[in-house]
Amino acid sequence: MNVVFWTAALMLASAFSAFGQETAASAPTPLSQLLAEVQANNPQISVAEHEARAARQVAPQVTTLPDPKFTYQQLSVGSPKPFAGYPNSDFAYLGVGASQELPYAGKLRLRGQVADRDADTKQAEVKVIGAGIADAVKADYLQLAYLQDTLGIFRQNEVVLDQLIQDATAHYQVGQGMQQDVLEAQIKRTKIVHEITMHHQQMGELQAHLKGLLNRDQESLDIVTEDLTETPMKVASDELLVLVKKQSSDSGRCEGHSKARCAGRIRKTRGQARF
Repeated sequence: MNVVFWTAALMLASAFSAFGQETAASAPTPLSQLLAEVQANNPQISVAEHEARAARQVAPQVTTLPDPKFTYQQLSVGSPKPFAGYPNSDFAYLGVGASQELPYAGKLRLRGQVADRDADTKQAEVKVIGAGIADAVKADYLQLAYLQDTLGIFRQNEVVLDQLIQDATAHYQVGQGMQQDVLEAQIKRTKIVHEITMHHQQMGELQAHLKGLLNRDQESLDIVTEDLTETPMKVASDELLVLVKKQSSDSGRCEGHSKARCAGRIRKTRGQARF
């Protein structure tokens, strides 16, 4: 009788636990749709794009001549009143002037080049940030798809173990089974429930991180992934290894050339006027 009560209580607690862990879900969302959404709504990408656009506006400002300056001077003699002593004193005067600062030849052009390089760097940062966030979305999507698929397998195993527990309990009640079989089936089912709980926890963390990348409300519907399909590799492993080695060598060569060019420019600009 204790075994029957324990089994019923365990099944009831698992049912309430599963009911509490079930969350609202939407229709399956393609990965391409999430990638387009993250490029449009992610705050980090938006900030980087605004900084890049602002950097593009620096060059016209630094390549423009400084504003001209206009001055007005008035000196009175004998009285603080304006124009006092002006008709009968040589010391009283009224002066109006204008001045324009002219930078050293080529200074504005060099400033514009520096501003353009900074703008190019900001634009490259936008691509790097966008690629990194897109990779994070892909990783979360694949991990979430794996957890959703394996969760279905655990659910099937849970149903099978429930049936085994019922059968073992029925045999034990009529004296045709052993209590050990019932307890063993219950322990296995407890492990399955623990795995399901851990899966729900991992899925919740992934959902929160993915919604943060997409700038969605955390209370919005959970993201459901599409079924994963295997993509065949069109390049043989030997050819892929050759491509990786070639790309690595080309990258190292380009980096060496870049360092040499930078060093040459530094030596060339030494001794020139600062700007």
